[in-house]
Amino acid sequence: MQKRKLHPVFEGINPEQLEEPIVESSWRKPVLLLVGIIMLVLFISLSFSDFMQGLVHSRTASNYQLFFSNAAVIFENNTLQMLQEEFVAHEDREIKACLFGRQEGSNYIISNVEFPEIIRANVIHVVSVPCPVETLIDLHGHPINKCLASEQDIIFYEELKRSNPSVRMMIMCSSNRFALI
Repeated sequence: MQKRKLHPVFEGINPEQLEEPIVESSWRKPVLLLVGIIMLVLFISLSFSDFMQGLVHSRTASNYQLFFSNAAVIFENNTLQMLQEEFVAHEDREIKACLFGRQEGSNYIISNVEFPEIIRANVIHVVSVPCPVETLIDLHGHPINKCLASEQDIIFYEELKRSNPSVRMMIMCSSNRFALI
């Protein structure tokens, strides 16, 4: 019987050695488990950090009032109800509202709400006709419980303050949760 010629890669290797079981390294499983846990923690922390920070920095309305560390917002004339109805009616996209009223110290008393014309909007972005310069609070919606201001929100707010230094920005992130910038 003719002996089969091996591929040059296998030259010098005993065929019995190829059939021996490979001994698994003792450190392989613990390292893979540790890497898996680190990846899971990283994924969870990145996914929920904005959510948790948004909840910490936002407040829920109680008795038509919102209390923040440096200001209070008091809603009159069904203005809170108007905002809530607009938010619920447009859950598929962000909303925009211009809040009018008066400022008494660190209290913002809201007596009127206007909803400007929306040019385009989706669940994470809204472009509208700007609020008038005498707006007390420029409000826009965010997805449910995503109450942190985006980088774009901060840039827009800084530009807004140039034309009206007393204006504030507020984010509405549920029918009863708000963050004041």
